[in-house]
Amino acid sequence: MSLQAFSKKVFKGISKRISNPINKMLIKRWQKKPIDDSLIVFESEGDMSDNAYALYNYLRNNGYLKKYKAVWLVDDINKYRNCSFGNTEFFKKFPYKTEPKRAKYLGTCKYYIYDHCNMLRDAEKRDGQKIIYLSHGGILKKAKAKALDFWNNDEFYITGESFVKGMQDWTDAKAEQIIDIGFPRLDYFFSPVSSGASEYAGKLRLKDYRCVILWMPTYRQSTNEDLSEDYNSTETGLPFLGSLETVEEFNSWLSGKNALCIMKIHHLQKKLDIFDKKFSNIVFLSDTDLSDNGVQLYEIIGLTDALITDWSSVAFDYMLLDKPILFTMDDISDYTRSRGFVCDPTPLFVGYQCVSRDSFYGALEDVLSGRDAYREARNKLLPSVHTHTDGFASKRIAERLGL
Repeated sequence: MSLQAFSKKVFKGISKRISNPINKMLIKRWQKKPIDDSLIVFESEGDMSDNAYALYNYLRNNGYLKKYKAVWLVDDINKYRNCSFGNTEFFKKFPYKTEPKRAKYLGTCKYYIYDHCNMLRDAEKRDGQKIIYLSHGGILKKAKAKALDFWNNDEFYITGESFVKGMQDWTDAKAEQIIDIGFPRLDYFFSPVSSGASEYAGKLRLKDYRCVILWMPTYRQSTNEDLSEDYNSTETGLPFLGSLETVEEFNSWLSGKNALCIMKIHHLQKKLDIFDKKFSNIVFLSDTDLSDNGVQLYEIIGLTDALITDWSSVAFDYMLLDKPILFTMDDISDYTRSRGFVCDPTPLFVGYQCVSRDSFYGALEDVLSGRDAYREARNKLLPSVHTHTDGFASKRIAERLGL
């Protein structure tokens, strides 16, 4: 790191430590003012993405922003400073200076709707203000520590009864606060493919391949050291393919099958050199790639033919597509020891449970031959994972909130 970059980082750090308590004080001050019934504040990790964006997009496309003002908290404020989305303003999620207007909106908004970070966690709980945790997936993994973000939340949304225990474990929510209503991002699976998604699929040449496989591993080594697991520090961080050589072998195998593997990098995954390399039949896909092309991840997920994952919640979302799922299980004992689960997750892993490289390639051979050996079992499990299978989660949420 250059001296200039280091100095800039230190300056921001100092500025943030000074401005944080002031911004919190300003929010508390504004909380003594009347609530603005027409104000909604949104947050997601990955700017304007995931469930929060899908809900916002539904509101925008259905005329709600004629009545309501939307405010987005984002990391890359420069990207959105001059954007025009209609009755929407943007503020830095974690500002390095005092932001009186941001504090006003947080303190007086009727609704704070978020996926990851509760920016009102240090504020007072006030009557009439609704704090809604949309979540970012069905919870099976144990929390790293009891989160403090959720103490003042009003409602927590899930997709099915299988995730009640996980939500309670993470948030200490009461049963009546957990609402089985569905995830807005899953509405994409039931909607026509957008022009943006179609254009991006063209860039990736998805139609040129016999099979498009999506691989979405959860992170082991994270950009946030507090979230990293205490094992798996391979060259790639991938199950079965721990070195560049094994990734190249996988790429050659895919090429021989005329198959493409889209490797979606988890937003918390530590940056590795392998992600910058180019392969003929493997594409490393980041949140930045999606954002730069104006595409939501769940629009792309719906265009794939099979999923490889581990204990990422995407497996349960993918069940709505009724397509094959492969689970990489080689390090489940290590993960159970390091992180753990709120319950035994294996009965929910309905698909090929791969424990070795041979079983992994064997499962892929099966899928590419057109077989879907677990369809019946998957459909039997589906009602406990998804109460709603209609693509109207955003509509239900808007109605529930009385928008």
